[in-house]
Amino acid sequence: MLVTFKYFYEESEALNTLWESNLSRILFLHDHLSEEEQLVNIQQNMTQEKDILAMRFPPADFIKRNKWINSILLGRGLPCHLVWKPKEVWIYGEVL
Repeated sequence: MLVTFKYFYEESEALNTLWESNLSRILFLHDHLSEEEQLVNIQQNMTQEKDILAMRFPPADFIKRNKWINSILLGRGLPCHLVWKPKEVWIYGEVL
């Protein structure tokens, strides 16, 4: 399975439109939660149409060390019901 990573670092009207038009497809990964709480949050908000994992302003070390990001990068996906593999990962933040 192919997972597309998109990194947005500049706010624009096109970006805002893209986020707004895809909100029903997005699950947010919150960097202020523990990894266990992140997984519970994703499991509770999972629906059939969710296929984008998104983060807003994550610290650089969060992206490098997060268990769930690494699991997606390694092709394992997330343990949600069975295994969830997002089609896309969106990261919005400052230039690293």
